Amino acid sequence: MLSVIGWVVFAHGAMAQTDDAVQSPRLAKLSALHKMNVSADVYLSECDPERRFDPGPYFITNMEATRFFLMRELAAAREDHDENKALDDIAKRADQIAVEAARYFRTSGCLTQKAQAVKAHIEKLGAPRPGQFLEYLREIEKR
Repeated sequence: MLSVIGWVVFAHGAMAQTDDAVQSPRLAKLSALHKMNVSADVYLSECDPERRFDPGPYFITNMEATRFFLMRELAAAREDHDENKALDDIAKRADQIAVEAARYFRTSGCLTQKAQAVKAHIEKLGAPRPGQFLEYLREIEKR
């Protein structure tokens, strides 16, 4: 199974519950992307059995890169700059988000507006031009 990583439609600021640090715009944007990635991972297992756990290389790259940049951003926001603690917080939050997303898809179904937004996210990441996601992350880093 893919590593689980974010749910954009449920909460504002993914790391707010795991860290009291004031969120930077970069952290907020990475958190939102992280949340969408987790929900997309869950969507594939709950709503799209034909593609179960097979979202493609761009999606996997997106998930891994987002987790890396989010860990670094969250660690930098902490006074102690502890990357291991940041990674633990991200993993715990991802687990919470995955449970919430699975519950949502099971109870609300896969044809809701939220579910369609997640599906669009998966499709968008399925075939981007080479380097598009890393360019996006570099733009976030500059802000």
